[in-house]
Amino acid sequence: MINEKHRENLIIKINSIEDKDVLDEVNRLLEVSFDDTIYVTNSEQRQEISKGRDQIKNGKGIDHKSADAQIDSWLER
Repeated sequence: MINEKHRENLIIKINSIEDKDVLDEVNRLLEVSFDDTIYVTNSEQRQEISKGRDQIKNGKGIDHKSADAQIDSWLER
């Protein structure tokens, strides 16, 4: 179900954007189709996915909050 207030807020925000680059990015995002596309991966990509899954199984993954903290420190925020 579409929330009309949400739609109205988005329209207001989009109408207030004055930066061409931001408008171009909004337009690009709106052109993305959200269908049920099946992505085909090559053998190298499948190998990397498998490696990542193994790392998670072996407790070598980190949670979202920790990942964000690491990224912030790398970016020196």
